[in-house]
Amino acid sequence: MRTLLAILLSGVGAMAQEPVDTGKLPMPAERKVDFATDILPLLERSCLKCHGDKRPKSDYRLTSRDSALKGGELGVAILPGDSANSPLVHFIAGLVEDMEMPPEGKAPALSDAEIGLVRGWIDQGAAWAQPIDTVFTAEPMARYITISGSEEAFRQHWGMTGGLSLGLGQITAAGQTKRGANVEFDGRYIGGDEDHLTRLRIERPGLDYVEVGYESWREFGLSTGGWLDGMEHSPFSLANAPYLDHERVWLSAGLAKRDAPKLDFTYERLGRNGRLATQQWGGVPVGEFETRAIYPATKSVDETIHRLSLRAEHEIGDTQIEDALTIEFGESATERAHAEFFDLPATGANPDYLTQISEEREFERGANSLRLTRQFKDWWRVSLGHHFTKFDGAAGLEVVSLSPNEPGEAPWMGDRSNAIRTRQRSHFLSATTLMGPWRNLTLSGGVQGESTRREGIATGLALGSSPARFASGQDRTGVEGNVQLSYTGLKHTVLTLGARLRGESIDLREDGHIDSEWGAEGFMRETDETGRLAQYRAGFAWSPNAEWLVRGGYKWRDSRSDYEHPLDTDLSDESGNGYPAHINRRRARGDVIDLGFTWRRFPKFLPGFRWERHRTDYELGTQSFNEPWGGSSRDGGSHWAGKHESDVFSLSIVSLPHSRLVATTSIGYTDTWSGTIESPALGLQPFEGDVWFYVDHLSYALGQATDLTLVRSYYRVDYGGSNLPGTIAYGLDAERYGIVLGIRHRLGQAAMFNVQYGWFNNNEPSANGTHDYNANMILATLSIDLN
Repeated sequence: MRTLLAILLSGVGAMAQEPVDTGKLPMPAERKVDFATDILPLLERSCLKCHGDKRPKSDYRLTSRDSALKGGELGVAILPGDSANSPLVHFIAGLVEDMEMPPEGKAPALSDAEIGLVRGWIDQGAAWAQPIDTVFTAEPMARYITISGSEEAFRQHWGMTGGLSLGLGQITAAGQTKRGANVEFDGRYIGGDEDHLTRLRIERPGLDYVEVGYESWREFGLSTGGWLDGMEHSPFSLANAPYLDHERVWLSAGLAKRDAPKLDFTYERLGRNGRLATQQWGGVPVGEFETRAIYPATKSVDETIHRLSLRAEHEIGDTQIEDALTIEFGESATERAHAEFFDLPATGANPDYLTQISEEREFERGANSLRLTRQFKDWWRVSLGHHFTKFDGAAGLEVVSLSPNEPGEAPWMGDRSNAIRTRQRSHFLSATTLMGPWRNLTLSGGVQGESTRREGIATGLALGSSPARFASGQDRTGVEGNVQLSYTGLKHTVLTLGARLRGESIDLREDGHIDSEWGAEGFMRETDETGRLAQYRAGFAWSPNAEWLVRGGYKWRDSRSDYEHPLDTDLSDESGNGYPAHINRRRARGDVIDLGFTWRRFPKFLPGFRWERHRTDYELGTQSFNEPWGGSSRDGGSHWAGKHESDVFSLSIVSLPHSRLVATTSIGYTDTWSGTIESPALGLQPFEGDVWFYVDHLSYALGQATDLTLVRSYYRVDYGGSNLPGTIAYGLDAERYGIVLGIRHRLGQAAMFNVQYGWFNNNEPSANGTHDYNANMILATLSIDLN
């Protein structure tokens, strides 16, 4: 900028000798001018190259308010409250010949609108962004846990590992650079739990930001299988409990300039690695020629996903435009083993028969959402949107069976393929509106259309040697609409009515063919489904005074699908008698009732209650059919398929029984009943039971520097009535307690010491005591302000 103010500012006295025609100045901005978003970008673009902290021309700095108002060697340049007579404005407006600021070719000149912003800023007092003090905090922690009983059950329930754990519960740093950018750092590093977080964010308010981070955590699983009542050795356990490590790395950046499109970009790398417990349990003998699938199983997982996201938002006139693009691509490999035992297994024993299933997947997924929103009137708002998704995937499968106890026996090859392809394309169009209020009425509604096509094809070898081909396709079209009407004309009352309607049509195509040494096998099937959904809701909220608020509602739902089967054929002797082609109708009907209240009569006692009742009936319709291989004939018609009922109660209370004591309590109860037409035939009882939970938090101030805290939790689930002698315990029956007592003491203004004692207990009869434990914990943390 040449010698800029050394030449431009020849002193206040010199300028007084050459009057400036201030009538040629652009008008000052009338709106509130923000320094960070309006002025700082102009200084960085056109001024700070010559008037920063490094060798400023004429010893004039524009890096802080004090230095800007102080001026340089040749005098004052800014007069707060008087932009018309501020020398800085004269020069950036080019009113002084040969003294334009910035000099031509050195930096972009300011436009009239930008000069108006500078004038408005000076007239409003030339405010500057206030510097933010740098703040550092750290919270080192030490934790020691002893466990008597199942360590793996404790880890899964509470997410903590036994023994000694050291780390940083939290570390933060926040401050501001000399040019006004906010800098934030935070982290968490807890050993044993494998819980880590590192995040750094730099933001220039009103301009842009960038953020990078890494986090990882561990998901703990159980090594046990199912318990068979009457078999004392069950449940069986694996040698090592499974766990799955998750990690996430991300980079985000964005622009948020005034009067410009807002942009946000994010890159994420997501990963999972380890072993995951599954319920695809292996077989264990319980008698001659009789087994039960109760032996535990795990699946190895190695998965990586890359995700790119770009979001843009801008306002043109009265129209808001939003567009979001997401691209994902990744790969995964899994392997699981299905074990079979001929004799009761010991822990760590090799199975007599083992089937290994390996799968590999690669995929590419993309999605884009565009939404336009416009406020036509004060009482009318409309939004239009389009969403497009695509998916392309490739997969491979290999099944190998072997006898681990017979190393000389060759493995037996099962199904395998490295040519499995899937593809999906979807379009969604939507329109929503909000109208009102008008005569105490508010109307909102929307409609959405969908068109989706899915295709899949696979070729490979069945049973290791027989060429096989399978293909399927599905076309789905649907339209859904919803509307809600609210009325506030009644005193202290809000009434709502709502409806949701959906209609869809699905065309499903399936075919497969296997050429085996025993002859060809294959089928072809086409199914047309027509689905309808109707859902209605009525609700109210009534508040006669500031003490009471009562809410309630009723919802009815009816979902139905009708099926037609234009094609159902196969190469068997009884072609066209396949499952599920004999099903021609499915229906689910049910309702939900909810009621709740809050009471604020006493400021120190604030209860709230809510009750919900859910009920659903399931029904199937079939056509007449003959059971295969000369079986009996079955009549068609309607069949009661199942039923589900549940009640959900919740109570919350906030109380202040003493000026130093605050207590919050949450209590919940849920009971459910589910049954199917197959239950009696299979010797199963309806799945019924209940769940209780109770959480209580108390905080008591011993003094200005010391607090006591107590957290109690209780969890009780009882579905054990579904477990019969000689059957697998599929209903959970467990009771769990947790108590944490803590004391927190402030050490002056710079530190706070916290120590906690915890006791945890689990009693689980449905696992035959395998998951029972008692645990004790000591946790100490020291929160330090390092400023």
